[in-house]
Amino acid sequence: MRRITLIIGLLLAIGCGKAPSAAPPAEPRIVVCATVYPLADVVRQVGGEYVRVDWILDLGDPMAGFSMSENERHRLTGVDLLVCNGLGAEAWAMQTIASLSETGKVVSLDTMRISRTAPPAGALWLDPLIVREFALLLAERFSARMPARGEYFRARAQALATDLDSATRGASKGRVQVIIPNTMFDPLLDRFGVAGALVDVDPLRLRSIDTDRLRARARKDQIKAIVLPFDTPPGTVAEIEAQTGLRAYLIDQLGLPQYPEHSGYLEILQYNLAQLRELRAL
Repeated sequence: MRRITLIIGLLLAIGCGKAPSAAPPAEPRIVVCATVYPLADVVRQVGGEYVRVDWILDLGDPMAGFSMSENERHRLTGVDLLVCNGLGAEAWAMQTIASLSETGKVVSLDTMRISRTAPPAGALWLDPLIVREFALLLAERFSARMPARGEYFRARAQALATDLDSATRGASKGRVQVIIPNTMFDPLLDRFGVAGALVDVDPLRLRSIDTDRLRARARKDQIKAIVLPFDTPPGTVAEIEAQTGLRAYLIDQLGLPQYPEHSGYLEILQYNLAQLRELRAL
């Protein structure tokens, strides 16, 4: 009995002295950077656990006049894939985009076939049909890098496409006219039959001559509403409404992960479509 006990003890000692078996190495993730948060969220939804995604602009950041820091420039360049809008919307990143394009690392919405019939300026990511095609394209790009995960990427892209179809089903497309201060929202408005009457003003630096122009255009074309960026300060919105007689509707072009109602592409889309429904009911 004592001999058996000694043998068991020896075996246990040998077993305990072994190093634990090493865990299999983690599968490397595809590193992606998007110029804007809504595109980053689409990347996340398609790529899931196999992508690491970052972005540069979100709610509160200026689309025009933005200047990258050295850190932001590094975040754009050290990637496997860069996704962007195109159409000159990212003037602040054109040099980086051009450089990465030569290596095949860029997916730009304006080069997609569906974008050929889109307005010649603005945030193409606001158009859910363009984003639907973008998601399917992403799945193919990711599958080319990780063939064993192709089915995973395609299933996730198709799930997002189905959600986009559901969100836009029944959305009204009858023509209605609004005043717009710039062309940023053109892809969304055009997709859903809203004609933008451009009065080129900066809502954050509105002068008396600007309110006169807005009032005159509204009176001339019998327009009742103006579309403004979601992050326009409430005081500015109230001032524009009071001085022009126009009803303001806010469109979210960038989203923010910390803001529950604007934390993902679908949430941003649903908010914007609700604004368009209210606009039509005016």
